[in-house]
Amino acid sequence: MLEKHPRISILDMASGLGASRAATKQRLDRLLADEVVRVIGLADPAIFGLCALALISVKVNEAPRAVAQAFLGFSAVSWVTTTTDPTIVLAQVAFSTNVALSEFVDSSLRSLPAIDRVDVDLVVAVYNPLRDGVPLCPAWPLSALPSSPLDTVDRAIIDFLRLNGRASFVRLAEAAGVSTQTARQRTLRLLDGGHVRLRTLVDAVAAGRPFRGEVHVRVSGPVRNVVGEIAAMADVHYVVHTLGRFDIYADINSATFAGLLRTRTEIAQLAEVSKVEFFQHDQTTTTNPVWG
Repeated sequence: MLEKHPRISILDMASGLGASRAATKQRLDRLLADEVVRVIGLADPAIFGLCALALISVKVNEAPRAVAQAFLGFSAVSWVTTTTDPTIVLAQVAFSTNVALSEFVDSSLRSLPAIDRVDVDLVVAVYNPLRDGVPLCPAWPLSALPSSPLDTVDRAIIDFLRLNGRASFVRLAEAAGVSTQTARQRTLRLLDGGHVRLRTLVDAVAAGRPFRGEVHVRVSGPVRNVVGEIAAMADVHYVVHTLGRFDIYADINSATFAGLLRTRTEIAQLAEVSKVEFFQHDQTTTTNPVWG
């Protein structure tokens, strides 16, 4: 229910589950408190002036965890992960321009002593998995940016929703320093206008899918066709259309390592796929999620 309707009321949830309101609230509160489930707001980074997103693959000579830790010292990093390949560290970054991204790669990354090679793929679009007949539609960039600049109230509401997408209008009003009615109007405008999207994140381990990896894909035909095929695969978490060394990144969550390999094989066997690289995530740290 939360995946389809992240701000569903306790009453409607209880009705759908056939449970009492008290029991439903207690169960949901526990899931949220234990961070088994999180509801967050995703805003297009362009709203904050971040128009250059990239996925970075770094080959290191030694100490991959130290390199990953160094990444976390940069505010532009959204997440970073070591992999079961001790020579590879992966990350996502967001900058205002491609020039700023280039300067970061040249001045900050290539100056780290353990780094042997840096590969950068620019993000064109991000797609959520195809489920329940939902058509292929980008989760980023969002379809609509505000027609006028956001003010401090809008930004305060967005910042709070990014932490808690189910925050009450009372909490949002407190965070933005406005009345509850104003907070409700602003929040609904941001949500209905598509400026912010809510996403329900389920802890992969708690959901029985503790194995995570990604497949980097090069294709010989139209990228969107292959994106759709990959997004329809059962274990795919999201799909990224990129521009650079690879055309597509597929993020995978599976119950078993064999499941990761199975999805990798399914992707490699697609007719228009010419090359794949597979990496199993080891230790991932998320600092500023752009998409779920």
